[in-house]
Amino acid sequence: METLIIILALSPPILSIIYAVLEYLRFIDWLTGRMYAIKGLERLQRTTGFPKSWIYNDENDRRIFKNLEKRMSRKTKQEKIKNVLSKSFKPSLITTAGNPTPIYGIPDEWPQDEKFFYPDNQPILYIFHPEKGKTMKRGEPFKGKGDKVCTLGELSKWLEKEKVNRLFIIGILVISLFSLTILILKIYIQINT
Repeated sequence: METLIIILALSPPILSIIYAVLEYLRFIDWLTGRMYAIKGLERLQRTTGFPKSWIYNDENDRRIFKNLEKRMSRKTKQEKIKNVLSKSFKPSLITTAGNPTPIYGIPDEWPQDEKFFYPDNQPILYIFHPEKGKTMKRGEPFKGKGDKVCTLGELSKWLEKEKVNRLFIIGILVISLFSLTILILKIYIQINT
């Protein structure tokens, strides 16, 4: 019985350490798909344009596209996009709209993504195929329609808030509830022995 009490008493700190290691190794980000959404954000922030910052709904970009689209579609405040999504249209392409802002005084020989940047208010677009249920293919002539779904800054904040919320829920609530349960169990065992 005492062995069980020791195991129960050590469980919360051991679980906390395991969780911290999994968080540090980004396993939780991989498991939730947040890691792919972050990769997508990094591609959208690239000022080199096509093909790096164009994320298609195809085999090459499937994980990145799916994890970006899921988060942005759920959080967007753009009524036009909400309306199109409510009619069961799915975007074919996610990309950054507009030209990047130049950084003046940079040597001409530097690569483009070191001479330009996108500010946080740079729009991210969803591009839709004109026919419901169809998706644009990589290299296919552009014939779809698109609109702003959010900005780079909004997406960045959503991804950061997702991590903070997860740390709170798992790191505090779950482990605290588990610790309380173990404490109650320990007291119950001591009373009944």
